[in-house]
Parts: sequence; structure tokens; C-alpha cells
Amino acid sequence: MLRKFGIMAVAAALALAGCTTDQTAKVDQAVQKSLPALCQGAATAKPVLTLLIDGGKITGKDAAAIQAAYASLEPLCVDPSSQTAAAVLVQATVAYLTISTALRSAQAKNAS
Repeated sequence: MLRKFGIMAVAAALALAGCTTDQTAKVDQAVQKSLPALCQGAATAKPVLTLLIDGGKITGKDAAAIQAAYASLEPLCVDPSSQTAAAVLVQATVAYLTISTALRSAQAKNAS
């Protein structure tokens, strides 16, 4: 799943690179309109992850990575109208991959 997501992110970045200024502006506007849904999804998941961290199920560098990933999303969510598609693509991809990797690591530690 992560590999597929990463490939899609790279493909989207390459597609954005080939856009004209007018096309890029339209893509930016579409992303700005959909960004609140991304932020709402992150806001919904954060309390669950916080409970796992507070309960000791996610610890150390995994907990720190998840907290940093959420912190990196905050600027996107504070002012969606100022965000570009490229910035959202990079930040959302990094946050998703960071949280997913940290969760897998925590699951592996708890399984042993």
C-alpha cells in the first residue's frame, strides 16, 4: 500500500511539473478546496493515536515521529487558501508515510 501511495505521489508531482501556470492555479484551487477533508481526517485519527501514545502502546521514536508528522500538517490546515498543490502533496505524503511506518514499527514491537 505504501509503495502504491509513493508511486502515485511521484506521478502526481511529475504531472504538476508539466502544467502551465494557469493549469497549476486550477490544481492549487482544487487542492485548497479539498484540504479541509484531509485536515478533518487527520484530526479524527489524532486522538486515537494520542491514546495509544499515552497508554504506552506507541513509544520512543515512533511516538515522536507521529507527533512530528501531525505538527507538519498543522500549517496546511491553518490556512488552506495559501497552500499550493505541490506543498500539500509533499507534506501529506511525508506525514502519511511517517505515521504508517511508525505504526508498523510499534505493532512489531508490541507483537514480540
